[in-house]
Amino acid sequence: MWEAIDDLCALEGLTRDGLCDLVERTHKGQNRSSALRAFVVTYFHELSTRNGPDGAGHAALVGAGQQAAASGHLEHTIRTFRGA
Repeated sequence: MWEAIDDLCALEGLTRDGLCDLVERTHKGQNRSSALRAFVVTYFHELSTRNGPDGAGHAALVGAGQQAAASGHLEHTIRTFRGA
């Protein structure tokens, strides 16, 4: 889980604390650790399927260091996580 958190932070230019603060502001009644896990899973699921089943996938993005490829994805995940 920590590796996924670090990958998400690297893609989005966040620190772990920044990510935790973001999740804290967006979670819906879940405890913090559950909310963080759910957010990370939602982020990578959405990222891996955004271009269909053959989308970029997080491994390709992180491996290539393509932070710009994930641009805007954090906001989409926040909306999905909030249920908007």
